[in-house]
Amino acid sequence: ATRFGGPKLWDVLAVGPGRLNKDGNRVPMEPQPGDRVITFSYTSGALPLDDGTSIVDQSDVLVIIPKDNRYEEKTES
Repeated sequence: ATRFGGPKLWDVLAVGPGRLNKDGNRVPMEPQPGDRVITFSYTSGALPLDDGTSIVDQSDVLVIIPKDNRYEEKTES
């Protein structure tokens, strides 16, 4: 069945150690805490947790918005 859905925005709170490749070497996670990521809303990899957060698999991430390049209005101090 084909499912359609718009994008969903997530704030990255924490990331795991990354996956192991065929050679047994660890490949670090691309998103980092403080980044935002975009997935499609029908992504099956999102696992909701009791505290209101979710676990999202890196393979479901379409876009990474780095924490130093977020679009919120920046205030000068």
